[in-house]
Amino acid sequence: MPTIAIISENLTALIPATKKLQAKWRTELFTWDGFNGNLDLQDTVIIFDVNLHVRKNVEKLRAILSRKKKNVFTIFYVSDPHNRSEVIHANSLGAMVILERPVRADVLIKKVYLFDLIKSSGPALLQSKSADAFNSMSDLMETMKTQIKENQRIDAKPVYRCGEKVIESVKSDEIDALLAAVRTHHSNTYRHSMTVTVLATSFAALYKMNAEDSMRLTVGGLLHDIGKSMISPTILNKTTKLNEIETIIMRQHTVNGSNVLDTSRNFDREIVNIARHHHEFLDGTGYPDGLKGSEISDIIRIMTICDLFAAMTEPKGQKGTVKPKKAYQSLLDMRGKLDMDLVAAFRPIALAKEDDPLSRKLRSIAAA
Repeated sequence: MPTIAIISENLTALIPATKKLQAKWRTELFTWDGFNGNLDLQDTVIIFDVNLHVRKNVEKLRAILSRKKKNVFTIFYVSDPHNRSEVIHANSLGAMVILERPVRADVLIKKVYLFDLIKSSGPALLQSKSADAFNSMSDLMETMKTQIKENQRIDAKPVYRCGEKVIESVKSDEIDALLAAVRTHHSNTYRHSMTVTVLATSFAALYKMNAEDSMRLTVGGLLHDIGKSMISPTILNKTTKLNEIETIIMRQHTVNGSNVLDTSRNFDREIVNIARHHHEFLDGTGYPDGLKGSEISDIIRIMTICDLFAAMTEPKGQKGTVKPKKAYQSLLDMRGKLDMDLVAAFRPIALAKEDDPLSRKLRSIAAA
């Protein structure tokens, strides 16, 4: 049973949420100005509701968290999850979850349950390779977004280092834990790219693909939607159907992404092709180039399957998620567009541990 510590600049605003938390767990409250940092930083969920635009606040938080031990789950509240400065500060401080103000008790309760389940499912799991891989992916996404915004080349070395961590986590059989962590991420775009990465890496591991192709799939997953960094958040985060002009703009992410990677150099040609062609279909109805059949490599065919499955099983506003069985059936229904041999090979990953109560519960909580 975890202890919850709430540290806020405005505890009064948190009273309704705090009462619901106190009914379930031992919950301690601290005012930010009066907090001296004395806290047992082990087996604790720490909720920070602090202005991250203030440099002194960030420095104080960094000093507090430098004493963190094990099994500590940090939740940060920000005014705007799309504000690059706030998110970078939260991630640099080791945020496991970033939530948007105002504080909602129902969301917080689900995230605390997630911590309790992950913690109890394995010794020191939050210090494991899955946590390292999750944090590495999250940091990488923010770094690449900044590099694109500032017209810098994407540095390939950190991307491949991140890929190595993801591969190591998957090989250590921590796929469920890694996916559970990924599905807590605040950004829909980042969460999708990370989910695709884990699925593609799992496919490579399951079928013992060679090291080069394994890395291509992992790095390709990380980079396949990098072009979306150049698309307006208004379009990216729209919950209703895109209109014709918005669809044209959204589809441009494939060309944008391949151009960015071409300019950056040091990336395998197949990885550049993944960014450009992961929406192509075997019958020529995909985009941006309308490739057909043998024009689409096996690596890209695998990535397309992972991308579609991830998109179908992710939260979609108020609609919730599509269950894995239904999503997998949708892949089967795309005969003529997808490689059915590869879709059949993807089945063990798509339906892995679907009937495992813990795995199912982790997925439902993380997706909330």
